[in-house]
Amino acid sequence: MPTLKRKIYWNLILSYGGLLISSFLGYLANILLARKISLKEFGDFSTIWGFLILFSIFLDLGWSSVAQRYIPKFNIRKKNGNIKEIIIVSSVSLLFNGLISLIILFFLSGLISDLLKIKNSNLFFIFFAGIIVMVLENLYKTFVKSFQDIKNVNFGEIIRGIIYLSGIFFYLNNNSNLTKLSKILFVSYFIEIIFFIKILFPKIRGEKLKLSSKRIKIYFIYGFLTIGIGFNNYILNNIDILMLSVIKDNISVANYKVAVNIFKIFVTLFSGIFVFFTPLIGELYAKRDFEILKELIEKIYLFLLAGMVPIFSTLIIYPMVYINIIYGTKYYRAYGGLSLLSFGLIFLILSYINNGILYAIGKPKEILKITIVGTIINVILNLTLIPFTGLYGAAFATSISNFFMWIYTFFVSRKELKFNVNGWKLLNFLIAGLIFIIIMVGFRMLLDWSIWIKGPISFAVALIVYSIYIFITKTITREDIKKLVKI
Repeated sequence: MPTLKRKIYWNLILSYGGLLISSFLGYLANILLARKISLKEFGDFSTIWGFLILFSIFLDLGWSSVAQRYIPKFNIRKKNGNIKEIIIVSSVSLLFNGLISLIILFFLSGLISDLLKIKNSNLFFIFFAGIIVMVLENLYKTFVKSFQDIKNVNFGEIIRGIIYLSGIFFYLNNNSNLTKLSKILFVSYFIEIIFFIKILFPKIRGEKLKLSSKRIKIYFIYGFLTIGIGFNNYILNNIDILMLSVIKDNISVANYKVAVNIFKIFVTLFSGIFVFFTPLIGELYAKRDFEILKELIEKIYLFLLAGMVPIFSTLIIYPMVYINIIYGTKYYRAYGGLSLLSFGLIFLILSYINNGILYAIGKPKEILKITIVGTIINVILNLTLIPFTGLYGAAFATSISNFFMWIYTFFVSRKELKFNVNGWKLLNFLIAGLIFIIIMVGFRMLLDWSIWIKGPISFAVALIVYSIYIFITKTITREDIKKLVKI
């Protein structure tokens, strides 16, 4: 394997490994937090943080995207003075924007706290400090990543995760939990910033700062163009939580957040497909190896569906097992929400694959269009359903928007590459999934055993029948496995 290709794939492995470890620490900290504080506190925290994330878009102003685009170019050309310019100007811009945001928050905090049902409006100011250091941390992490220093990026993320997890474990008790949590967040992000500064300083030390109003103007224009994507993603990821808070209550927010977090754990696990296959798709597209590329995409679809259907089915049938084990029985209202979210899991993962295809062939504008469509559908459904069905409406809206995003991305990527996914095989997966669910539901309804006995037994029986059906109908064959390995 050529040195450049080996380096690319090694960086991908490091990135995904670091993502898994840091995500695991983050999920573990979130689980511990949800267990240690009350439902109301967890709902208030989720609502406050979800609202304040909106300010992160204004604080950053697209500087992370500027760094990703220009720092690698300047690094190759040995223009470290220009890199210094980006680092200093973006840092000053962020702090200035933070001051303006704080003034805006000061005048609006009373209205916002009433709207979001937060009794203590001071919590918005307390957590705002955490938002500032979070955005600054993300900016400096992007700087380090732009130098292809993936190892130190991962190390910094893991350090922060350990500090945050340890702080929740040792520091939180029954008094002033949210105030203490804000301090833990601030310290964990601040220490990571210091670590990244130590990594960056030797790279730009001794370089003369080169300020150019023309370049800075270009940076600002490019950054502003990316704000739309950030705002759209914010709406897509947070609108349901804010609507639940405004229309219902923060207890509903807490239960919904728990269901979403379990959903995201599986999204993170399957995101490795997106990470590893995007550069390979890009390479095949550049070489115009369209036949191999079409075959690769079809095989990714088949094997991804084969792995996801059993997991998807258990989330639908036994959501209480996942929630009770991970978060505890006090979040029992999240059971139905997790089942409904699970319907959208497969579609979200498949849309990620389609997004990877579009990224790899240089069609990022299509992804923006897709997320806008998904956001509009999500907002309309949330406004329609939440007043009547609460968190179940929010979960259903998310699944439906994921389904439409998959449909959109599928047809756009198919139009670009003209690949085909065998319709009969997709139908067989649907039938196999229904068989899997029927077997598990049958065991659950007919056997009066402990869930800890009939759950694993029903899963094992369903998995055996599912596997036999897949191979008998030749939905997946040995030849498919050999071809994927060969590619």
